[in-house]
Amino acid sequence: MRAVVLSALAVAALALVLVAIDPAFFVKDDFQLEFLPASHEVAQAWADGELPLLTRASWMCSALAAEYQFGVFSVFRMLLEGLAWLLPLSLLARGTLLFVVHVAIAGAGGYLLARSYGVRPASALMVALIAGLNGWMLWWGTTWYAITASFAWLPWYWLGLRGIAAGRRWSWAGTAAALYLLITGGAPYVVAMAALIALMNVLAQCRAWLQPASPGGGRAEATPYIALRMVAASALGLALAAPAVLMLLEYFPATARLNASTRFEDLWVVPVRALFAFVVPAFTTEWNVFRGALPHVGVELLGAFVPLAALIGKRRRGLPAPELILALLLLVLMLLPSAGPFRWSFRWLPLFHLVLAILGAIALEEAKRAWIVGLVLLGITVAFQPGVWIHAAVLAALCLAWSRFQTAMPAILTAAAIVLTFAAFHDREEVSRWTIRTGTQLDPSRRYLAMYGVDSMQHAALLPGNLPMLAGRKFVNGYSPMGLAALNDVFQFDVHGPIRPDRAEQLLRYESGRNQLLHHLGVDGLLVPVPLVQRNAALLSRNGWTPAARIADCFVLHRERLSDPLFLAALAVKTPGEQQAYEAVFQRRTPQLPVVLLADGGRERYGPRQLANVVEARNETTFVVRGKGSKALIVFRRPWLPGWRASIGETPLPVLRANLLMPAVEIPAGAEGEVRLVYRPRSLRIGAAIAGLALLAMAAVAIRIRGAR
Repeated sequence: MRAVVLSALAVAALALVLVAIDPAFFVKDDFQLEFLPASHEVAQAWADGELPLLTRASWMCSALAAEYQFGVFSVFRMLLEGLAWLLPLSLLARGTLLFVVHVAIAGAGGYLLARSYGVRPASALMVALIAGLNGWMLWWGTTWYAITASFAWLPWYWLGLRGIAAGRRWSWAGTAAALYLLITGGAPYVVAMAALIALMNVLAQCRAWLQPASPGGGRAEATPYIALRMVAASALGLALAAPAVLMLLEYFPATARLNASTRFEDLWVVPVRALFAFVVPAFTTEWNVFRGALPHVGVELLGAFVPLAALIGKRRRGLPAPELILALLLLVLMLLPSAGPFRWSFRWLPLFHLVLAILGAIALEEAKRAWIVGLVLLGITVAFQPGVWIHAAVLAALCLAWSRFQTAMPAILTAAAIVLTFAAFHDREEVSRWTIRTGTQLDPSRRYLAMYGVDSMQHAALLPGNLPMLAGRKFVNGYSPMGLAALNDVFQFDVHGPIRPDRAEQLLRYESGRNQLLHHLGVDGLLVPVPLVQRNAALLSRNGWTPAARIADCFVLHRERLSDPLFLAALAVKTPGEQQAYEAVFQRRTPQLPVVLLADGGRERYGPRQLANVVEARNETTFVVRGKGSKALIVFRRPWLPGWRASIGETPLPVLRANLLMPAVEIPAGAEGEVRLVYRPRSLRIGAAIAGLALLAMAAVAIRIRGAR
């Protein structure tokens, strides 16, 4: 146990050395604009005694739980993030804390995993450093926090599977718990990595079973049962994570991600020539990055130098075949284009680094001249790109020291390569770093629509992305890799939430008046670029918009009257499909917008009703209908999602989609009482039941094991 704690502390200590070099490095881009604000919103919900299913701060990123990447169902992640928001820390310090804790967990798991292969503690420490602080985790885990939160548990899941194979009594529980934490951590790519690890271990057991039995018999015959135990333990972990998985599956068909192109793309595919960066990460080649084909320093490949040298310098055979095959498979996957949720093939690198580190640690037990191989590899790399000679010279000096201090030098050389590469390239500008501000010039009681483009969003006071969640402001805009498809279609949001200029102009000219789309949505504040305001000044004045402030190159415009949480509609047009509904909104012939409902039927008129006691909470809206009257249509000014349930008294009401974007209900003629619109997806109820059954099953197995002792 002491060694495990020390390995975690070693990884954390090295990470803090890097923090001392560049304190702002560990919280940037998506971590700032997407994950930290959502983390704050989730922590605030728990503090208020509410389930963090939704947020009112953003429409585009409203479904916190169903969005999956925010880790709402991860007990560990919620406890850690809750602690981070309770401590009196800066935003930067909070994000750094979250990153360092997770890479320390990954390092401790990597250490134990290496030890399970019989390697020495010093070599296992090298694996710990690579598991937590390889180049991909440093340069991209600090952007995509969900991957860091998930990957932290991958070595532990692998360790649990090996424990089952070794016959350890409680490994099944550890395997289930680790997989649960991995899945609920929020990264589909890491779930795919775990699937490969599980497949490798199960197939290894099946392969052993198919081999001729040993003269003593027994163990080869037991391997099918070991494989079944691995599958059963993994099934328990998946069941524990069922709420997160099922909510994502229910939500996904309504998202813009479903409609994303499925064509194969070569963005962030590792070029073959760039593989020299496994030796010296300073090696620069042309990569196809966000902005096209550009020179790129291969820092993502940091961490492979010592394992490669050990593997090449190994004298005898004896490397485990499944792990070797997995490493080769991952290498091929990194070199090939990919599509859909698993685009950007370089995301396989964290697992490749871990597998390669395990193989290298095994090889170090016999690779007596690995330091010579390391010098040769450095020489070849410098021959291809002489400009990396300074970086290579330092590593060469450490390789020579390796010849005298063979036991400790692999870990020392790995740590030195990490620090050296970080010191040289920490200030690369391939992703943005933001100065987060609180948006104090914006009214917290209003719902805003930001109509600026990508250029204006560089000013953080305009609250791009999910920063409204930090500032306590309400926006239609938001940043999510998922996002509601209907919102994306209507507003044509760009990355991080800005609107394309042509759509902003159209919305301002045709949808900013009374009984037009923005009024239906309850938008009573706008952030509009100055030139767009100047071109439409007379129209905005007629529609009741007045300047309230100026932030950067945008005017803040307000309506005089704030919108209520819901409204009674007098006229609706019912259309059977989304395309017809879209056309009914944007190709109508009248300035006024009747409510467009996704339902069979034509035009329908509704009567007035008396409404009282309207309360809008995080996950529900309630009000009271008084007095008997004609049929009425109530439109709620909050985003439609799959999972809304409505009732009047004890009678369920169908939830309709209004203007593609909002939930609506029809109050039957003569009905009265309390109306409740509650967000309770069926997937959440089913997922919670499955997770509860999994906990009961684990408790029953644990009691049986204890009773059998």
